[in-house]
Amino acid sequence: VLVTILDRLNPLFTVLSLGPPTGASAKILGRTFGLIPDDYIQLMSEATEIELAHENGVYIRIWHPEGCIDMNEGYEISTHIKGAFPLGDNGGGTVLIYVNGMLGVGLYAVTYGNLDIEEAHWVAPSLTALLVDAVGIELL
Repeated sequence: VLVTILDRLNPLFTVLSLGPPTGASAKILGRTFGLIPDDYIQLMSEATEIELAHENGVYIRIWHPEGCIDMNEGYEISTHIKGAFPLGDNGGGTVLIYVNGMLGVGLYAVTYGNLDIEEAHWVAPSLTALLVDAVGIELL
């Protein structure tokens, strides 16, 4: 039996909403972005448009693959931060990106108003680390 990321979701998170899963993630995103984390693709096969609240007050939204493309086009995220894969936000002006940044490949947070790799701060090594182990939750 496959144990999913949502099955292992950190108990300090509350699921606010889940959209239907999609299997098209890798194909859709592969045409637009280079670096797509495997755990994002796995998560999209479980649910999309995932909205979570952490008990510390942090809100996280993980976008549907088409939302990743739309937000990237709207804010030109990967134009400003080469190689960035935007995959969600905190609902408060900060985008969550997967990129090879200052501390290596992983999740970084950066504000929409200052889209620069120099301004991006490390959050967690992976989406799984953030959602299952709550690594970096205090940095959002």
